[in-house]
Amino acid sequence: MEKRKFFHSGNVVLYEDFQHMFSDDITLNNTVKTILLGEPLLFDSIVNVNTFGQVVTLSGFVDSEIELDHLNKIATELRKFVYVENIVQVIPVLWVRSGSAVQHREN
Repeated sequence: MEKRKFFHSGNVVLYEDFQHMFSDDITLNNTVKTILLGEPLLFDSIVNVNTFGQVVTLSGFVDSEIELDHLNKIATELRKFVYVENIVQVIPVLWVRSGSAVQHREN
């Protein structure tokens, strides 16, 4: 019987027995980071991944509610396999890059 595929993001595919694949926090942490790095919508976001005792905590900042909703969908999918605490906040971009300089964006 083929294992059911529950989650697919970039190069990472998680199957129904995902929780049995990782014996340590470092491997789990790196897998979650790889999943997030493969998400183009989160490219400019600052999302930290910390894992302790097989509990994954996502913290940091995203630029918009759309990015936060996307991250919440990913966290919901990951919760099928591990406990995920998502404390990421929305902070709009106030700075923009112009060539090699960084400038404050006027509203």
